[in-house]
Amino acid sequence: MQRLTFGLSALLYLASSLAAVQDGNGGHARILSNGVAVPGDFPVITTRQYGPTAPGRLFFSSTFFTDNSQGNYIVICENDGTPYFYRRIFRSPRSDKGTADFRVQANGLLSLHHYLEVESGTFYVLNTHFEFVDTFQCSPPLRTDNHEFLLLENGHALLIGEEDLRMDMSQLIPGQNRFAQVIDNCFQEIDSDGHVYWEWKGLDHLDIRDAFEVNVNAFNIDYLHLNSIAPDYDGNYIVSLRSFSEVAKIDRGTGEFIWRFQGKNNQFTLINEDTPISAQHHARPVPGKPNHYTIYDNGNSRQPPYTRAVEYKLDPVKMTAEKVWEYRYNQVNFSSMMGSVQRFGNGNTYIDWSAWPPMRACEIDSDNNLLFEIEVSGISGYRSYRFDWEGRALKPDLIVESNSDGVSLIMNQFNDPEVDYYKIYHGKQPHPATLLDTSRLTLKRITNLENRQMHYFRVTSVSRSGTESGYSNEESVFIKVIAPGENQLLNADFSSGDTFWNIEETGFFSATGVVIDGAFCLTAIATGPFGTAALVQDQIALVRDETYIFEFDAWANETIQMQPAVRSFTGNTDYSRIGSIQVSRDPEHFVFEFKKSANSTSEARVYFTVDRTVQELYLDNISIRQKLNPEGLKRKWLQDLFRLDDNFPNPFNDATTFQFYLPSASEVRLTLFDLLGREVRTIIKESFDQGIHRIRFQDPALSSGIYFYRLEAGYSGSAFIFTDIKKLIYLK
Repeated sequence: MQRLTFGLSALLYLASSLAAVQDGNGGHARILSNGVAVPGDFPVITTRQYGPTAPGRLFFSSTFFTDNSQGNYIVICENDGTPYFYRRIFRSPRSDKGTADFRVQANGLLSLHHYLEVESGTFYVLNTHFEFVDTFQCSPPLRTDNHEFLLLENGHALLIGEEDLRMDMSQLIPGQNRFAQVIDNCFQEIDSDGHVYWEWKGLDHLDIRDAFEVNVNAFNIDYLHLNSIAPDYDGNYIVSLRSFSEVAKIDRGTGEFIWRFQGKNNQFTLINEDTPISAQHHARPVPGKPNHYTIYDNGNSRQPPYTRAVEYKLDPVKMTAEKVWEYRYNQVNFSSMMGSVQRFGNGNTYIDWSAWPPMRACEIDSDNNLLFEIEVSGISGYRSYRFDWEGRALKPDLIVESNSDGVSLIMNQFNDPEVDYYKIYHGKQPHPATLLDTSRLTLKRITNLENRQMHYFRVTSVSRSGTESGYSNEESVFIKVIAPGENQLLNADFSSGDTFWNIEETGFFSATGVVIDGAFCLTAIATGPFGTAALVQDQIALVRDETYIFEFDAWANETIQMQPAVRSFTGNTDYSRIGSIQVSRDPEHFVFEFKKSANSTSEARVYFTVDRTVQELYLDNISIRQKLNPEGLKRKWLQDLFRLDDNFPNPFNDATTFQFYLPSASEVRLTLFDLLGREVRTIIKESFDQGIHRIRFQDPALSSGIYFYRLEAGYSGSAFIFTDIKKLIYLK
């Protein structure tokens, strides 16, 4: 086992976009009916209950996403869909997955798998106060697989590992690939000291030629795909071998098969069953019923394919297997992957049917009557469960979310009824201790924050008896309000060194970078057959259906190929679609135009990628700007950026106050008109900084009547591009 320092709290750069992010609940933080506040990217949970369920709450996590606007969460929710607990988990840009297998372990602790890379990650353990207390990984060189993690009653942990092996498949199948990459699965039982107590390797016990849910003629062969392990009633292990369409029992001492059920090596005679299992995902002993097993049967190889939950009674003496129960869900005909079956003591069964979004699960009684359904928009979970479990937070969880004029603080001290109010601490340096504000609600909007500045927040709770909790997690927020036509990138000319830029490496690559004479110089060395190195900047705010101009200067010490791109946060969607370009010794200015057409979050990244050794690649004067049409921006976007509020009081008989918001430094003119459209007063005509501004107006010479006031504004140095008009009434 490899223990890691937990560090899921990530630096957030919050950039205001020209339109609300289209996500789970409309793009805005809100407080739900039970008083819990959720961010704008929190998924919408829909439930329907038709009868009594087993006791407990629903546990799920975000594994796959509809698009990049969906947040990555672990969630515990009530039957009505309101969250009992949730936590946003940093989503690695190197993975298209989020988290998996959020569940309660036998010892009462919580666990989850977090994908840090495309095919590897770490298991994290939380206590009953939702605090991270431990991490688990397989012993090197194994990658830690997400498919199973169990904390056993003896204090040991059970994990699945993967290892890539080169195999000459022609030795097994004449004429096949001599240099195939085979993914071997094994599982490790690790003791409380972190030592491997017991290990089982697939290739030691299985013939790769018996796998038929995978193409054994391919270059990459996932021949086993071990996807569930569970201790049986006698302490030996029940395993699901997906690529073999087989469930087997393994002797915990010797590692040998005790029996093998279905697949090419089936040892049982089937009773009351004419359909073999196929590419199953989950196999579990039924509690209190020795030799009974539930299986989530995906059905990949059947024609037509269908998915079901099924229970078999196995007789290991007579070697018979009787199907005693089966259920198919009318909302899901076929689920190509994932899924699980959970049997409760009252006879109810909870079944997760998720493959791709939305997540779907249901609960039925012993007569297959539908009792409960849950659907979660935008995400699907690797497995979801129901557990009868209680937890209580000792301090708040904090999430920050950007608005056009500031941030929203979302603070929940989950399941603590003694919380009276929250205290908000803020500063421009880490570990802020200056009290900014308080809130009795779990959602608080903060405005007038300095633009292009890092801000730090943390909160505490105060109980009804006056006791203040410890600090929440600290969130650092870079406020980056970008006006239309302005460069989306920070430090684009490298005048501040390499601040805001990062180098990312994949595969067999080693890369370094340094700023020389105001340009960034990238050196990338290939140490193996594949991989890339890239200069990257995050947190670029793009608006769907808008056009952008992407420009930069580039040259190199020799002619090379480079791939510039503006991509989604996870890198799955290439908005710019440029491809490879040639860079020579002569500095050249490159200009590309693209339209952001994908339905995903506004958050994007810019990449400058090489996949060959490069000694010196120079980059400078990089920009991504929204292209403005001849009439300027559409009004609905302007309303999101600039804002003119109603004057107060209105009507008034002495003085009134005008309030407006500017997204950046702007020229402003505020003018008063009468009913005939004649200009009565120019109230202000001057420059203002970014933020909210209030102008007090008083004019005893003004006659009673109805007037209109008009605000005109434009970015510093530009013509007025925003106009809004409102009505006021003056009564002497």
